[in-house]
Formats: sequence, structure tokens, C-alpha cells
Amino acid sequence: MSDATASVPEAPLKERVAKARGKFLSMASAYALGAFNDNFFKQAGMLMMVQAGMTDKQALAIIFFMLPFLIFASYAGWLADRYAKRNVIIGAKVLEVTAMLAGAAGIFYGSLPLIYIMLFIIGTQACIFSPALNGSIPELYPAEYVTQANAKVKLAVNVMILAGIILAGVCLVNKNSVEHPGETVAQVEGAFGEPTMGRLYIAITVVGVALCGLGLSLGVPKFPSANPTAPFPWAGPVETLKTLYGLRRDKLLFVSIFGCSFIWFLAVVQVTLINSIGGIRQFALPEDQISMLLVPQMVGLGIGGVVSGFLAKGPRWHRVLAPACFGLALCMGAVHFVIEAPEGLRVSIFMTLVGCVGFFGGLIMVPVESFIQIRPAPEDKGKVIAAANFAAYLGMCIAGGVFKALDLLPAPLDAFALSGAFALVAGVALMLLLPKAAAADSNRV
Repeated sequence: MSDATASVPEAPLKERVAKARGKFLSMASAYALGAFNDNFFKQAGMLMMVQAGMTDKQALAIIFFMLPFLIFASYAGWLADRYAKRNVIIGAKVLEVTAMLAGAAGIFYGSLPLIYIMLFIIGTQACIFSPALNGSIPELYPAEYVTQANAKVKLAVNVMILAGIILAGVCLVNKNSVEHPGETVAQVEGAFGEPTMGRLYIAITVVGVALCGLGLSLGVPKFPSANPTAPFPWAGPVETLKTLYGLRRDKLLFVSIFGCSFIWFLAVVQVTLINSIGGIRQFALPEDQISMLLVPQMVGLGIGGVVSGFLAKGPRWHRVLAPACFGLALCMGAVHFVIEAPEGLRVSIFMTLVGCVGFFGGLIMVPVESFIQIRPAPEDKGKVIAAANFAAYLGMCIAGGVFKALDLLPAPLDAFALSGAFALVAGVALMLLLPKAAAADSNRV
């Protein structure tokens, strides 16, 4: 990974990595538990919508989760720069507990408004948490190790995302009703029917995991504020747009933010389409098996992230990005032919292709996110990471609208294949943009 930071000798680097291991584990664990909760809750809500025949509600759920990243990004970046990042992380975890209490009630009683409110609050929490957490990794480790550290974090996070996605479906399979003394079924029945034991398990889990994450956040290392005189961004989203516009002068960083935004856009389109593919419109699988369709993608993402630590090194670390986009396009386009396979093999072939999609996505995600962490000056890291999040979540909000359009196609498999065209366009764009960005970077003082 290219950066102006001086090279650290091998022995001191190993010593610093070993010394920071305990603090890094606390940080990574708090992050991973938050990822579990976000995806466990989100997948449970979306599966309830799919099985109730409300697939269109998934897009609205995505938008509620993404909006805080557009509204509050500048404030989140200011908090990460203005105050010690550890304090911001702990505060964000307190907010997560609050969000999960609202979410638990929403899931249990089948209340769409409460589910949407919870998604907005947890989106706000994640918006605050991300710049502080991601800005802490370059404070803990030298630049040479950041990509490897990110690959390890991404692997842990992917395991927890997988666990959350799988367990959401497993819990919802339990449809035994929960008794409510003194209340009739009509009094407790929400948009998704009467409460079930599966929904009770989800409600208890999200609150318990949030409390564990709060406890682990107390072990995050504390470093001094990077910019104690940072001015408050009164203009809000306008300030974030100004930051993004200013970053155009650093062409490689600007292209990296584009790559990050694209991969998150595509991920949201894929996840929502995979839920539709597993549902009644294509494979007609039960909830727990729908969740299993996402497993190979997360596994592939983790493997791709680890492999990127070996391929995306040195001044030409970005050479993996365009080929990975073309790999994405090829694998996604091949999904169109799954329906031509024998019926007993369709699910297996689809899962194999989804795993390959995840691998190529990991080759893009980890290097660009690492570069966004390393590149900014220490006093601007929070602001720049928050601006990158703004761009990424803007892409994800757009993905919600794109999903609604693709979901109109009669076959979700064809919609998934068609979305591979976005990867093809991104690959061509990166082929055109990266040589100029790299040339400008080589002349950067």
C-alpha cells in the first residue's frame, strides 16, 4: 500500500503488532458484534417482509438504515477528529443498546414503524462508530500493517455477519406462538401476524449482543484527540460534499472512494436480490435456507480480503481493482444460466457463483478501505473517512431504488445477472481512471 510514511523495520513492526494484539482484539470484537447485530436484525426484518409477500418493503428498510450516513456524516467525522476516538466508540455503543431495545419490540410485535425507527437509529450509531473505529486502526498500527489488520477485521466481521444472517433464518423457522396473558391475539398481532418464539429469540439476542459489545468497547485503546480545535460542521451534509469535492485533487484517493462506493452499492443490490431468489418467486426455500444462500458470498468476501493483503501491495496496489470488477461481472452474468441447469443442481450452482462474486468483491473492498484509512493526514482522518462513508451509503441508498426496479423482472435470477452490468461499467471506468490517478500520485509531493 503506497503512502508517504517511512518504512518500519521488520523487528519493530512485529513487536508493535504483538504489543497491540490485546487492544486490537477488543476493537475488532466490538466491531464484529456490532456487525452481527446489524445483519441479524436486518436479515430477520427482511425475511419477515419476503415471507409476508412484502418484498418491496426491503428497499424502504435499506433507505432508513442508510439515511443517517447522508445526514450525519460530517458530524461523525468531526466527533472522530475532535475527541478521543475511544470515547466516541463507547458513546456509539451506548446508542446501539438504545436502538436494539426499539428493534427488539419492533421485531417481536411485528411493528413496521418500530423496525424502521430502529434501522434509522442503528444507522446513526454505525455512522458515528465507523470513522472513530476505522481511524483508530492507523493509530494503533504503522501504515505497512494496516491492510493486513483490515483483512483480519474483515474476516472476523464476515464470520459474525454470516452468523447473524444464518441465525436470523434459523430463529424465524420457530413459528410457535407466544402466549400473552390477559391479551387476545388481535391485540398483539402486528403487520407480520402474532408474535412467535422465533421473534422472541431475536428480540432477546439483539439486546444481549449490544450489551456485550458495549462491554468490549471499554477495552479499545485511547489516543489523544487528533484535532482538538476542529470547527463544528454547521452546514452538515454541505460540509461533507465540500470535503468530497476537495478530495478530487488527490486523484488516487478520489478513485478509491469511488471504488468503495461502488462495491457497497453492488453488495446491497445483491443481498436484496438473493433474498428474493430464495423466496417464493424463485427457489421457494424456507427462511433458514434463504439465509444460507448468503453464506458463500460472505466466505468469498473474507477469502478475497485475505488474498488482497498479498496482491494489493506496493505503489501499484490498485492493479487488482479493474480485473476484480471484470471477474464480478462474469460471475454475476453467469447466474442467468442457472435456470438451465437440472433442478436439483440449481441452488448449488447459484451458491458457487455467489461465492466467486464475494471473492472478487473482497479483492476490491479491503484495499480501497485500507487506502482511505492510511492516506489522509491524522487531523483529517475522521472527516475523510466520514465523507467516504457518505459516498458509500449514497450508493447504497441508490441501490435500494435499483433493487425496486430490478425486482419488477419476472425472474430474480435474471435481475441478479443483469446487475452484473454495473460491475462491467465500473471495471471499464477504473481502467480509464486508474492510470491517470497513479501518474498523478507518482508526482505527488
